[in-house]
Order: sequence, then structure tokens, then C-alpha cells
Amino acid sequence: MNKVRACSEEHFIKAIPEINDLKVRVSYGITGNDRVPAYSTQAALAQTFYDFGGVFAQGYAPNQLPNKNLTWETTNEINVGVDFGLFNNRVSGSLDVYNRVIDNILLSRQLPAPAGFNAITDNIGKLKNSGIELGLSTINVHAGKFMWKSDFVFDKNKNQILELNGGKKDDVGNKWFIGQPVQVNYDYVFDGIWQQDQIEEAKKYNQTPGQVRVKDLDGNGVINAADREIIGKRVPSWTGSFSNTFRYGNLELFIQAITRRGEQYVSSFDATLMNYNQDYNQVKVDYWTANNPSQTHFQPGNPGPYTVIPTYRNVDFTRISNVTLGYNLPNGLIQKFKISNLRLYATATNPFVFTKYEGFDPEWAATNTYGTAVSTSTYLFGINLSF
Repeated sequence: MNKVRACSEEHFIKAIPEINDLKVRVSYGITGNDRVPAYSTQAALAQTFYDFGGVFAQGYAPNQLPNKNLTWETTNEINVGVDFGLFNNRVSGSLDVYNRVIDNILLSRQLPAPAGFNAITDNIGKLKNSGIELGLSTINVHAGKFMWKSDFVFDKNKNQILELNGGKKDDVGNKWFIGQPVQVNYDYVFDGIWQQDQIEEAKKYNQTPGQVRVKDLDGNGVINAADREIIGKRVPSWTGSFSNTFRYGNLELFIQAITRRGEQYVSSFDATLMNYNQDYNQVKVDYWTANNPSQTHFQPGNPGPYTVIPTYRNVDFTRISNVTLGYNLPNGLIQKFKISNLRLYATATNPFVFTKYEGFDPEWAATNTYGTAVSTSTYLFGINLSF
């Protein structure tokens, strides 16, 4: 169901000269989804080998559980939007507010080890996505041969688990929690490094100075599963982009920036190149020694039982994603050579990134740094020619 109301056609709106276009949109719909990997819902066998009377034999054993109770995943969504144009369309854009509830979510659910299987495809529960999307274009200056135009995009989404397996109980094994996003980091809380003057206290936790310290959240003198909590999420709180176009005659400059905020990942860079518990060269860091009581990096070769905890990193960033300078040669000049269009341009892709993240690229922080999973900066000079 979709309803659109062109408010700009109303007489009381036409009487306001600053409003050139105004539309209100309301839509509601229900969609279904049965997209799961082929045969993932059926029982399956896998090749295995075993001892058959002292003889090495080949056979087959179950390796996948069926789920005959699966149903379609359904999505109920309502969207309210406004399209507008103001001040002779010098300001235009759209604003959308939505609420999307997904029921009977289809996902692979991990199983406890005694089950004999790793996971099963299941309808795990109910999820809500609600948020706002804003797109705005403005002509800031238009005087003679000069024009300055800006485009802004903002997107904020709140992701919440409403139900799990038909109830309101958290699924700690899969790190799914009622009222929280699907992709959260649930772990111990980093509390610095054990120091020389904390030897006796460290002994209570079977640890020594120089090792990673985590918080004893319940204060019972034992670090166990109850001392974990949600420390971050692997989805952004909001994203945005901002681009500007400057034009003077045949000369044009385009600059675009993008940003993502609120994400936290286990940093591959920290885990491999700032972890003094590896066999290869490391980045120089402020690691702990008896004479250097660091609170950020453990003693080389002595991390203790919580090696992953110091590698969680916030990966907020703002990137200049594109800078393009172009010039269209005047028609009077190129038509002498029977050329209809000739444009010279230079483009820089991802030339700058602004972030507090210390690794190679905050946009790919969780991916290994051995391959090509990082953004690259490219510089291109070109000619567009048409006859």
C-alpha cells in the first residue's frame, strides 16, 4: 500500500512562494523471504573414515540437522516520507522515517557442543529496524559563471532484537540479547595491565604482573562467564556523506567526503602487528616491563588468558573519497577539429582519511591485513573525447 499526497497543489501551499514542491508519502507493506542456502534445511551426510575390524574404511555420517518447522521470514514496514523543494528549488531533498519489524528471522543458529552439530538453520526471533534517512541538495551560490552546489546524505538506523525463539530470554551462546543489535561484541572488559604493586591481588586470579587485566564485574574474586558484558557493536550508529561541486565557466571541482560512526571491531592490525605474542616483527608499542608500568600493552610473550581483549577498537572515520578537477575545452576551439566535446580531468580516489584508528584502514579493520582488504588511494588523469 502506497499513498502520495502532492501538498504543493493545495491552494494554501501555492500561496507561499518559498515552497516550490511539497509531497507527503505514506507506505505500508508486508514481504516474505525464504532465502537460505540450498539444502541447508535438510538432513545431510558427509564422508568420513573409521576403523572397521582393523581395516581403514570409508563411510558416511550425519553432518547437518534438518528443521521441518521452518517458516518464511516476514517483514512489516511502514514508511512516512516528505519530498520538498524550496526557494526556487535552491534547497531540495527528501526525509524518510521508517519502522521495519522482521518476524521469524532466518539465520544459522549455533548449537552447544553436546548436540553433536555446530549449527542449524532456524527462525530465531523478531527484529526491529527503525530510523531516519535524509537527503538534502542546496545551491549555495549561483552568480554569473560561478556556482557552488552541495549534497548531504544522513542515515541513522536503530537495530533491536525483540524476541528470541518466541520469548524474551537472551541467547548468550550466540551473543543475541533482547533490546540490543544483532551484531554486538560481548566480552570481558579490559582494565589495564597487572602491575608490580598488585602481585597479591593478581595471584587471586592466577595471574602475574605484565598480563592483561579484566574487570571482575560481579566482585566475587573469580573471572568467569558472568563477568562479560556488551562492550560495543559491529554496526554503525549513523553514516553520512557530504559533497560539494564548484563550477566556474568550463572549470569544475568536485569533492566528496563520507563518514561512519559508532562501530567497534576486533582489529586485525592490533591482533597481528601490535601483539607481542607472535613470531614475527611487531609495531613498536608502549608495552609493559618491570621498569615501564604500561597500562595499554602486555609484557611481550606474557599476555595471560585474555589476549583478544585489548584488540577491540572503535573505527570511526571520515574519508575524502573523491576529488575531481575537470575542464571542458570551449566549443569554439574544439569544433575547428570536428570535436564535439573534449574534457580534461584529474581524479583522486580516497586520498585522505581522518581517524583515531591506528591500523591500515578503519573501514576494513576486522579483515586480515595480509591480502587486499584495505582501501587504496588512486590518482587518475584522463581525457573524455567525443566526435
